Amino acid sequence: MAVTIEIKNICDVSAFHKEEIQVMAATNAGQLTVNSLSSHNIPFVGDETNITSILNTPSGTDAIEVLPGNKMRIYGWCYQVDGVQPDFMANEYAIAPQGTEHIYWFFAYSEYDQGKWYDYCTPVSADNEFICK
Repeated sequence: MAVTIEIKNICDVSAFHKEEIQVMAATNAGQLTVNSLSSHNIPFVGDETNITSILNTPSGTDAIEVLPGNKMRIYGWCYQVDGVQPDFMANEYAIAPQGTEHIYWFFAYSEYDQGKWYDYCTPVSADNEFICK
């Protein structure tokens, strides 16, 4: 049994990185992700709490899209475990030894409009002109 780390390409449906890891001691989704990225020399910015960029994806002010009507989209990396998006940071998601979880990272956006957040972690699709030009 192994934990799978999968990281989706930002503008299509394929994965650019996928690895099965044998987990021998208690750990967390963030630590496994950072270890996998580091061991494969995949450039990233972040830590086990939060990944802000992988393969030079936009981050900070470069990841803000201003939309008509004073709306905006904020882009970043989100994760799911076994198809469910946890409500907490990756370092808080415990992985047990010999776990079988599938950790899936994808580039997404959340939309802000009139003081409210919408569309939390909506995956970026190939027709997104701001990211997939």
